[in-house]
Amino acid sequence: MIVLIEAQMSTGWYVGFIVGALVVVVVAVLVILLATLASRIASRAAETFTALEHVQQATASLHKVDDVNNSAVRVLEGAVAARRTLTGG
Repeated sequence: MIVLIEAQMSTGWYVGFIVGALVVVVVAVLVILLATLASRIASRAAETFTALEHVQQATASLHKVDDVNNSAVRVLEGAVAARRTLTGG
C-alpha cells in the first residue's frame, strides 16, 4: 500500500514537471513570436515615417497655392481695369 502511494506521488511529480515544462516552452514560443512581430512593426513604422517625411516635403509648397491664386485674381482684375480704361467702357 505504501509503495503504491509513493508510486502515485512520484507519478504526480513527473506529470507536474512535464506540464510545467510544456508551459515554459509555450510561453517561450509566444515571447519569441511577440518579439519577432514587434521587430517587424518597428521596421514598418520606420518605413512609414520615412514615407511621410517625403510626403511632407512634396506638399510643403501647397500652402502657397492660395497666394498664387490671389495674385492671379489681382492680375486679372488689373487687366480688366486696364481694358476698361483703354476701351473707354
